[in-house]
Amino acid sequence: YPSGVVYLPENIENSTPVILVHGIHGEYPYWYNIPEQLTGFNNDVWEFYYQEANVSNFMTSGLLKSALDTVLSYYPANTKTNIVAHSMGTLVTLGYIENLGKYPNGNQVSYQNNIESVVLIGGPVHGSHLANKVMKGEIAGLICGLFVYPDDPKAQAYYDIAMGSEFTWLLDKNGLNNNEFSNNLLEKAKVAVVSGYSFGTRNNIRISYAISKEKIIDGIKRIKDVL
Repeated sequence: YPSGVVYLPENIENSTPVILVHGIHGEYPYWYNIPEQLTGFNNDVWEFYYQEANVSNFMTSGLLKSALDTVLSYYPANTKTNIVAHSMGTLVTLGYIENLGKYPNGNQVSYQNNIESVVLIGGPVHGSHLANKVMKGEIAGLICGLFVYPDDPKAQAYYDIAMGSEFTWLLDKNGLNNNEFSNNLLEKAKVAVVSGYSFGTRNNIRISYAISKEKIIDGIKRIKDVL
């Protein structure tokens, strides 16, 4: 079962809490200057790190509940948090919302209705063919860059984010193709999805791989509007 660390904001001002959830193999400082930028929009920005960041998404989705409990313990009752998730972190977030998370004993973690809005950045919600390539031992280093390390091709995370995996299948079956769930996300939780189609190179953070610069700018604007 993974362990988790939550980095507190420099100052907790009872502003809007925002939790950043990183992708596969994420390590501090994953988000570079993004926390400072979001703080400028009157947010308390928290960073959630799960280690090892290549284990089962079912377990990491369960661990996210503990992170949310920790963050919300600093705020008045009934406060909800906002989440910005990148890459595999989007699957971890959706897994928690869709009740796919598990406790260390294997029992189901239930969604606590404690999320106000979600921003999903470059999430492989239907699976990533690059994970399939890694598992088959195909070269993917330059393509996957910072986010995939082919030296651990049997890590459970690759199986969970691969196309055709049980995890992504359950996301589609129980949630993404469920009208009630989708409407709840889009209308009540106010989800913004910033699409992506590739991985960055080393020393670069992937915010979005929208096809054009204009779409990247539009994606960042949507993040600002939602938060």
